[in-house]
This record gives sequence, structure tokens and C-alpha cells, in this order.
Amino acid sequence: MLERRPLVVALGLFAASLLVCGSRLSVPDVCGDDEAADAGVVWEMAENGHWLLPFFNGEMVPEKPPLFFWIAAGVSRLRGRVDEVSVREPSAVMAAITVAAVFLAGRHLVGASTALLASLITLSSPMTLARAQLGRVDMTLVACTTGAFFAAVFALAPSARRWQRNVFWLLAALAVLVKASAGLGLVICGTLAVAIADRKRLSHLATPEGIALFGLVAFGWYGFATWTLGRSFVAANLIGENLKLFVGEAARGRTASHGLRQMLNTPAISLIGALVPWSLFAALDLRRWRAAREAGAKLAVAWAAAGLGFFTAADARHVYYVAPLVPPLALFLASVLNAERPAGAAPRCRAALLSLGATGCGLLLLRVWAAEDWGGLSASDRLNLNALAALWPAESRTAFVLIGALAASAIVFLGLTWRPRPAWILGALAISLGAQGVMQEALSAAVNARFSLKEFSGTVGRVKGAVYFLGPVIPQIVYHSRRHIHSVSVEDLPATRPLHLITTEKRLAEARERLTSPVHVLVTGEGRLGEIDSARVLLLAVDEGSVSLPERGSVDGSRP
Repeated sequence: MLERRPLVVALGLFAASLLVCGSRLSVPDVCGDDEAADAGVVWEMAENGHWLLPFFNGEMVPEKPPLFFWIAAGVSRLRGRVDEVSVREPSAVMAAITVAAVFLAGRHLVGASTALLASLITLSSPMTLARAQLGRVDMTLVACTTGAFFAAVFALAPSARRWQRNVFWLLAALAVLVKASAGLGLVICGTLAVAIADRKRLSHLATPEGIALFGLVAFGWYGFATWTLGRSFVAANLIGENLKLFVGEAARGRTASHGLRQMLNTPAISLIGALVPWSLFAALDLRRWRAAREAGAKLAVAWAAAGLGFFTAADARHVYYVAPLVPPLALFLASVLNAERPAGAAPRCRAALLSLGATGCGLLLLRVWAAEDWGGLSASDRLNLNALAALWPAESRTAFVLIGALAASAIVFLGLTWRPRPAWILGALAISLGAQGVMQEALSAAVNARFSLKEFSGTVGRVKGAVYFLGPVIPQIVYHSRRHIHSVSVEDLPATRPLHLITTEKRLAEARERLTSPVHVLVTGEGRLGEIDSARVLLLAVDEGSVSLPERGSVDGSRP
């Protein structure tokens, strides 16, 4: 079946991936700065017509190229509205495309059965599931770079057809159009590593039309944006967002403690965590690494290693940066797990001790990371977990950890001792997906309970008259309220009335002495501001007598 009907298998994988990644995309609400800002760009494109240049809150957003936004805005147009599903659906589809591509292309490198396992590892990895349910560019980048990896492997062969080489240039260009320097750096480093590992000449890739296509697709938009916006775009995007972000000032303000945390917060650590439990299983099968490498997975390792080198050298480090490295590394892990087992299974006593020891070490390491802020968790991820901890009773958290530890120990034990490998692999897959599903449901409930400003923003959207932020712009309020709201200081408050201000309790306390006009709090809400904090947000009416009140009461049912 795998060899005779690969397209049927790929279609089944695509459908299964859509089912897993695309379920419940409507929760949680869009919150925080990153996803809200990207969703706001999609709203500006789909409803306000800003298609050529990304806009947010009525202003140009130069940070990212527009490919993801074009796709999401197109989905929104087809669905007739911009909402959580419209913004996140492209990521789920790109994840499904990636999983199917790993099987279709991977079977030529490592065989059909190993490629199938690699596609399942890719689907069930925590990184894939997390990024596939977010309305951000990451899974689109994963799909493009994974395609570029396979295209490079096939196009570097001397017998490669011309169209295969042109496909590589097109996918490489799309990676740049998704995430600029990250896409370009990954493709350049990965292709060079594959060529060295396979002892192929890079000149095999070159075709005149392919290079021209790459230049037109990858840099045509940049040329248009530079011509339209001029020096401001160059300073904000090419220099600020790309050059400084990846080169940075690595030597400034570093302490010994910061250096130790940076060492532990490497992309390699993030990638190991991104592929749990499969990275753990492969680590316990060191004896089969050589067989796996010789089986054809060395090119996948070369691409992943080059990507790790690229991100390790960069000054900016976020966990999700390693998402494009999950599919190639999944090929290697699948080759390890599917390689021929040495004669005789591991003794049961040693396997039991090894599985318990590995699980215990994992729990200890998680405890250290949680206590010391190590291990690559982003600030927003940590904030979400804190919200979950606040809502989950201590007994429930303890029970979840203990059950998870026992399940992990059982799976590792079976993997070391049980001959029918498909049985324990399917068991590990089911447990991994089930545990992540439970965690996702709990996180969604915690995020909506603690950080969502959707209802608050709906009230803001119904307010008649001018509305301003007293302090920095809060992207999720702009997106959910569907109106442009700009920042203003106390000294620069407009004279026009009625006037409404959105601010936090802390900022209001700081500005209270300088506010000379009467101020009335209309509605309050709790939300996540930025990536590091949550705060109580207020909608204020300045000059109470001339205020047009919202149609509904306050979010929390009270009027302070």
C-alpha cells in the first residue's frame, strides 16, 4: 500500500493532519501582541484593501513580507469574515501540506515505511501542533523550507530535470517572501550543507530562468516597498528587523548568569523539546544512529544542523524559530526508530531502570527549567502556563504530571523491549496527541479566562466618538474592536469632545494628577499586554457630561 499508492497515503495524512491541527481553531481568542498584530494586518487587507503593503492600525507594518497575510486575507474573503478561524486556518493547512510532503518526498530518501513514521513524528511534535494553531507566519515558513529542502536534494543530482531545479528556486523565493532573512538564511545554509554532505556541486542548481524567478519573487516586493516608502522602509525592515535582529549586539550587557542561560537556551535545546517524545526515544537508541545515517537520513541531518548553526549564531532566539527544522530532523529520528534492531532485545530489568531513569531525569530537568527560567520557553508561553497554574488546582497538576510520567516510562520500556514496533509507535503517537490535546484545551480555557480582551474590545468598537490609547497601542484591542485607535499622551489630549481613552490601571494612576478634565471609568477588562505581563485595562470617558455610553454594560458587570 505504501509503495503502490503513495498519493492515497499522502491524501490520508493530509486529511488526518487537517483534522488534528484544524480542530477548534476558534479558541482561544486572539490575544497578546504578536498574533493580534498579524491578525490586524489580515483585517486591514481583507476589509480595508491594503493588499500591497501590510498595514496595521492604519499605519505601515514593515516587519514581515506579505505572503502569509495574502493567504490569510484570501481565506478571510472566501469565508466572508476575519476571525480566529480565518487567521489560523492557513497555518493548519500548511502543517497538513508539510506532513504529506514529508511522506511523498521522504520515501525516496529513507523508504516508504520510514517516511510514514517521519510524517507522523512531524504531525505529533509539540512544535508543529503549537504553531499550526496560531495565526502567524511560522507554519507557512515550515512548508516552504521543507519543500526547498527536498527540492534541493533532488535538484542537486546531475540527472535532475530542469523543472526540478526551477521548483527549488521558486520554493526558496517563497521562503524569503514569508520571513525575509530567516527564510533566506535557512535555505542558503541548508542547501550548502546538503551539497557538502552529498558531495554535489551547487552549480547543478543553476538555471537562468530559475535564478530570475527567485530574484523576481523574493525581492520584487522589497523593491516595490523600498520605492514606495523609501528610507523609512530600509531602516525599519532591512536594517532594524533583519540585520540587527539576527546580528544584534551579542557582546553588550552580558553577565555570567545571562551567558549560562543563553547556553541552555540554545536552538538545539528548543529542537529537542520540540520533538518530544520522539527525541527521547531516539536518544535511548544510540546504537542505531550509524545505521540510520547510512540509510540516507544524513542529508536531513545536514539541513537541520545547518539551520541550528544559523539560529545559534543569531542574536535573537525564540523557541519557535526552530520549527522549520522539525520535518528534516523527523526523517532522521524515524530512521533511528525504524532501523534494524541488534540481535536480542534489551533485558527487561535494564530497560525498566533505563525508562524510569530517563523519565526521572526529564522531570528533574523540567523542574529546573521552570524554577530558573531556562530551557527556551518564550515569555508569552510562560505567562500562559502561569495562567493555567492559577486555574488548575495543585492536585490536578500533580496528577497530570504523574500520569504523564508513568505513560512516558511505559512507552520507553515497550520501545526497548517489544518486538512489534508499529504497536508501540502507534501507542506513543496516541498518547502524545492525547496529552497535547488535553493541555491545549486547558491552556485555551486559561488564556480566555485571564487574558482575553475580546468582549472589552467589542464595547470599545461600539463607542461613538474619538478613542485613543493613553500609552502604547494594545494590538488585540485594535483588532477585536475593528477600528483604528492611536496613542496619545496626557499633554497632547485632543480638545474635541466626547473623548474616550484606553489605558491600564497603573498608567492611569501615574497620569491622574495631570488629567484636569473629569474622568469616568466606563468598562474594565483583564488582558495580556505584550509578552511579559497581564494588566487590568480601562475604558475612560473624558468630560462625563458629553459622553456617548456603550450599548451594553461593563465586561465584569460593574461600573467602578
